[in-house]
Amino acid sequence: PGTYSTKYTVPDGINFSRTTIYGHLAVGASEAPRAEAPQLVAVATTRPQIIDIAPANGQTVNNNKPSIYATYRSLTDVGINPSSVRIEVNGLDVTASSTRTEQFITYSPGAALADGSVTVTVTIADNAGNQQKRTWSFTIRTH
Repeated sequence: PGTYSTKYTVPDGINFSRTTIYGHLAVGASEAPRAEAPQLVAVATTRPQIIDIAPANGQTVNNNKPSIYATYRSLTDVGINPSSVRIEVNGLDVTASSTRTEQFITYSPGAALADGSVTVTVTIADNAGNQQKRTWSFTIRTH
């Protein structure tokens, strides 16, 4: 009788969803029956993906208050942590003025952006702590 614990480091590139974990204890010639964990486990060592962005990289728009967004996903059931998602526009963190979910972030500027190049950086993390960042630029030309 007692509580036994162990630690296992999942190698990079290993991902699984909703998997049962089993344990087996053997000491010398004595063996305990195989035990099953009461809950399923999801593990992700691969970073989440930022799938789609807008405005597109290199695009020229004629709107000085464009809707800026990114969609993303986790490769397993671990999901994206919405509180980890950040968006910067021209180096300014505008996350507090954005809408964030497990699938997307969107930002609509409250004030007109100046004509010229606009750089956007989106940073995300899944619930396993794997991070991803994507930076792109588009141009505003209203004249």
